[in-house]
This record gives sequence, C-alpha cells and structure tokens, in this order.
Amino acid sequence: MFVFSLFLISCGRQKNKELFSYNIVGSDSIKIVSEGDRILSEGVIKNNDYNGLFKSYYPGGKVHEQGAMTNGRRIGLWKQFNEQGALTEAKSFYDDKVVCYLDKDDLDFRKIRLQRDSLEIEIPKYWNNEDVNGTSNVLLVIRKVINGAQFNPNLNVTQVSANGLTISSMVNFLKKRILTDYEDASIVFENAGVIDSTNAYEIGFKMTIEKTDVGAVVVCFLKKDKCYMITGMAMNDDKIGILKYKGVFEQVAASARVY
Repeated sequence: MFVFSLFLISCGRQKNKELFSYNIVGSDSIKIVSEGDRILSEGVIKNNDYNGLFKSYYPGGKVHEQGAMTNGRRIGLWKQFNEQGALTEAKSFYDDKVVCYLDKDDLDFRKIRLQRDSLEIEIPKYWNNEDVNGTSNVLLVIRKVINGAQFNPNLNVTQVSANGLTISSMVNFLKKRILTDYEDASIVFENAGVIDSTNAYEIGFKMTIEKTDVGAVVVCFLKKDKCYMITGMAMNDDKIGILKYKGVFEQVAASARVY
C-alpha cells in the first residue's frame, strides 16, 4: 500500500476520553483518540479498521510517530520524531513487522524547482544531482553513492506530452515498455493514489540489470497536458534493497507539485 497524498482534517476535541469518527467521503473516516483536550492519535478508518495514514502525538501536540496502515497493521515507511519535531528514527514495515531501518539522512529533504519545467519536488539533500543537459525528456537524476555497492540507489523524473493519454493508457504503456525492455522483468505490486490533487499510479517491478537483481518503483501522473514519471531503482538486497528505499522514492513522488 502507498499513500501519495492524504490529508487529515481537524475536528472539535472532546472533554472526556472517547473514540469517535466522522465521514470524509464514502466509507472513509478519521478516528481520533482523545483524552480531555489532548489528541492522542488519529488515523483513517476504512472497512472498520485503520487503512491509510496514522499519527500519534506527544502531550504538547507534536507528532510522535506517523506511517501507513493496512487492515490495522503497519506497512511501509514509518517515522518517529522527538518532542521538538526532529526525525529520530525511520523504519520500513511489512505486515506489522520491521524489515529494515532507513538512514535518517535519506529522509532529510530539500525542495527544488526544476528550471526546464514548472515542477517542484523534494529530494534527499545528500544524494548526488547528476547533469541531465541534452536529455530532452529527463528533468532530474539523483543518486546515492554507497561504497562497494554493485548498484547505487537512484531516482529520475521524466516528462512527456500527454497527447490525449489517460492515466490508464499511460500505465499500460509503462508496463508493456518495461516488460519488453527487460526480458526477466516482472510486476510485484500496483497501487492507485493521488499526487497534486490528480490521480496517480504506482507500479513495482523486479528485473536484472548488469547481472544485478534490481527493483524499481515507477509512479506516474498526468497534469496540465503532461505525463510525469518518477522512477526509483535499487538493489534487491537485505541491506540496501528496494524495500528499504521504496519509502524514500514514494516520499519524493508525493511531494511533486506542478505550477
């Protein structure tokens, strides 16, 4: 599961400790756990369980922990903060179990405005920004250099004219292109989401590149007659694998804004 863009809305606080929820759209709602004037936690409820963004809070109101849940179980990237709001720990979950810890530096972002297009995006501060001059459709390439790694984690942003494409036709094109370009490629997950108030789609692949087992996360969305594709790739390895960087790639994608 992934959450590109999910907004929690506030509501009146209750004097007595209780659980309550209210509708946002359809069967989705926010459940807020409160004690007096203090909100302890809030999360998206769907199908009678937590499904979506979840946050817990310190007594002073700062976020203590946040991440996504599926059927009440933690999934994907979860972040913990101290009472001053600084990130203290980041880890990746699968089925409510920790599968790896992330480097905090990978989640220290800086906002950039790509000069060749009206796209604003947040990227890891300490990843190398590579030269993309002369590549007409490539807006950005960044890479994390890991000493001794066979394949360094990297992310690129590309843009093409939509030319009447729909998100569905774009997704089908991407699947066909990747499965054609890489003979052993296979799809491992697919998710729908929202970026910059428009529908988006995420596809996960695995493949072999230069005799290395590699995973890829591709996120695409259409905005203002253009199709944007954000692709992150990393080794499928326990220490520096795609599962570890999947949360980083999705955070970058979620930050995209077109002006």
